[in-house]
Amino acid sequence: MNYLPSPNLPGGRVTDALISEAAGEDILSALISRGVRPVKVGICGTLPREVASHADMIYHHLGSNRIISLDKNNIADSSLHNIGFKIKYQNRSDIKATYPRDAALDAARIGDRLICNEKSVSRTLVAELGETVGIISVKQGYAKCSVCIVTEHSLITSDTGIAEACEKQGIDVLRIRCGFIELPGYNYGFLGGCSGKLASDIMAFSGNLAMHPDFIRIKDFLKKYGVTAVSLGAGPLRDIGGIIPLTEE
Repeated sequence: MNYLPSPNLPGGRVTDALISEAAGEDILSALISRGVRPVKVGICGTLPREVASHADMIYHHLGSNRIISLDKNNIADSSLHNIGFKIKYQNRSDIKATYPRDAALDAARIGDRLICNEKSVSRTLVAELGETVGIISVKQGYAKCSVCIVTEHSLITSDTGIAEACEKQGIDVLRIRCGFIELPGYNYGFLGGCSGKLASDIMAFSGNLAMHPDFIRIKDFLKKYGVTAVSLGAGPLRDIGGIIPLTEE
C-alpha cells in the first residue's frame, strides 16, 4: 500500500477511497468489486443535511498521508488512522451551515495548484500547503464539487468562471452543460461530486454516465488523456460528494 503523493491523481490502482456513507449500496459494492475499500464518511452536524456526509465537504487530502478534516467525531477518522493518516482539524468556528462558510475545504487540488474561492477557503488548508501550491482564484466556493480532475493539466466542469480561470493557466478544460446530476435538496449537483479516479487510467462515476447529455464529449475527452470512464450505478448521475482516492498499490 502506498499513499498518493498528488491528491486526486493516483498512479496505480486505488485501494482505499473516501466516500459518503449515503452513497448507496450499489456504488459501495461496485467499488469493493474493483478492489477499493470504501472509507465511509459519516454525517457532520455542522453542514446542511443534504451534504452532511459528503467527503469533499468534510475532508481535504493534502498529499501522502496528510489530510484535513472539519469534523473531529466523524466515523471515517478511525479508518483513516488505521491506514496511517495524520489528521489536521479545521477550526470549526470558521464553518457555518450556509454558503460559502460551509465550503472551506471544498477546494480542488490539481497538481501543484489549488482552485478555490480565496474569500471562503480554509485558512488552515492554505497554511498547510504553504508556497508549494499556487492558487487559481475563482468565485465558486464549491470548487472541488464543480471539477472532475482528469490529469495535472486537464479537467471537466460546467462552471464558466472556473473554466475561464483555469484556461488562462494553461489547463485544458472541457466545458459541459450545467445540471443533469441529481442532488436532493438542490436544483442539481456537479460532475466533481459524482466522480473520482480509481487508477491513473480509470475515472469512476456514481451513476450511469451515458445518461448525461454530454456523455460522448466527456468520454472522448477522457480518452484523449488515456482515461476510461466507468459507471458504478445504473441510474442517473448522483452528486455524493465525490470519490477521493487515498492509497494505491
